[in-house]
Amino acid sequence: MRSPSANSGERERRERERLRAALVAAIADHGWQGSGVAEVCRRSGLSERAFHTHYDDLPSCFEDVCVTAMEEARAAAMAGWREGHGWEGRLHSACAALVAHVEGSSDLARATLLESLRAGPGATDAVREALSFNERALVMAFQLHPNGFPTSRLTPRGIVGGVRRVLSKRLEAQEGVEHHAEREGGETEREGGEVDLTEEIVSWISCFRAPSMRRLTQLAASESPMARSGPSRRRYGGELAQVRKALIHAMLQEGRQSLEGETLARFAGVSEERLQQAHRGVEGSLESLVGHFDSDAFQAIFAAYINAEDWPSGVHASVHAAVDEILRDSDLSTIRMLRLPLVPSVAVEHEGGFSQILLDVVSRHAPAPRYAPAIAREAVAGAVDDVLRWRTAGRSVRVRGFADQLSFILLAPYLGPEEAVSAVLEASKRARG
Repeated sequence: MRSPSANSGERERRERERLRAALVAAIADHGWQGSGVAEVCRRSGLSERAFHTHYDDLPSCFEDVCVTAMEEARAAAMAGWREGHGWEGRLHSACAALVAHVEGSSDLARATLLESLRAGPGATDAVREALSFNERALVMAFQLHPNGFPTSRLTPRGIVGGVRRVLSKRLEAQEGVEHHAEREGGETEREGGEVDLTEEIVSWISCFRAPSMRRLTQLAASESPMARSGPSRRRYGGELAQVRKALIHAMLQEGRQSLEGETLARFAGVSEERLQQAHRGVEGSLESLVGHFDSDAFQAIFAAYINAEDWPSGVHASVHAAVDEILRDSDLSTIRMLRLPLVPSVAVEHEGGFSQILLDVVSRHAPAPRYAPAIAREAVAGAVDDVLRWRTAGRSVRVRGFADQLSFILLAPYLGPEEAVSAVLEASKRARG
């Protein structure tokens, strides 16, 4: 017979499960902005008092949804791994299980991957933290390879970021098809010749196994860690300077989960009406700040690219320029790369924009991908974005040769792993000149 505490724990688990499921269903029907505590309670059959017994507010419930979704996806992949035979068979089985899990729980996956930006920084942080456990699982899988899986230290984060981006885009595309079918009153149709996503993901992972990676590691060990660049080039005066200074201060406040016009106006010492009329409120002020940051970054990245001798050297130089831009002003970089979810409308519009600037420049003369050709561009974008965010957060400050390792991640799908290592070494040699 179960004890009272065991019964209470089981009831709590079931209630939280019902609330999470109700929130996912509400988001599927109305999106994050159209959902609320009352709607979640109605769908779950629980009272608002019961809701607040488990969660402080709707965002905290959504954070639990995100963490649970990532845990379930990781568990599905690991179960697939255990069912496979041989290392390659296990990898294929794990990838197939992950894809099947995402497709079988598409509402949950869409809520986690597509709506987290609209739910604020807590939800996006929860997703990123949960993804770090996937990276650790991937490292364990690499360690089990019978002949070793030599690769860069940054590669697990890049691989997971790439897979996340590819799955997100697939879910977006399917959602678009379903909405079109609903409007037309017909059934959802899949296009012919659909990509085998499992095979593509396996290829994506495999392209980073480079037996010669030790050479790149030795190069990194011979160089000093990257130092921060000079002071910011961005200078503003007058009221614009007041507003931007206040915006930066407010967005960097620890624990802040949202930013309203009234708060920014008070910090800037202007009226809320003036903030709206002259600066288009919080959204307009932040978009202007992001626009200036991105404009400076584009100029630096493009200048580095066009002065290179060949495409791999251009990629290498552009990556170094992008990292320099992040290092140049830590406050603005943190806002650009990590804090946009404080203003969801801006985050949805500009979240991956900095990484996309880099990809748009370096993809101009890129060869056809040798690995994962159907998903390489999106996967690389996700990989670069996640790695740069990690760098911005300061967690990888001690990684020597950071930009060289990121260049390897970007080049490997197009050139192959061994060729990518050689290209980075040659580009580094030219840069040292």
